[in-house]
Amino acid sequence: MSDRMTEAHAAGGYGIATYGRKTRPEMIAKYRAHYEFQLRKATEALAKTDDEIVVSTYVGPWARTNEKVVTE
Repeated sequence: MSDRMTEAHAAGGYGIATYGRKTRPEMIAKYRAHYEFQLRKATEALAKTDDEIVVSTYVGPWARTNEKVVTE
């Protein structure tokens, strides 16, 4: 069984999709809100110093085991 989806994307660019039939104004609002949120996250991430970024290694892509912080 397939679900009805509605998508919004810039021509030749990235976009978003959601379940159900949505109107054009609804999807444009969702599209803009999504990328405003992504921009805030990117701005915060790029402002971090190296000391504020934690790097770790672990086993398994889903069940994370044997996790260790990388310090070198």
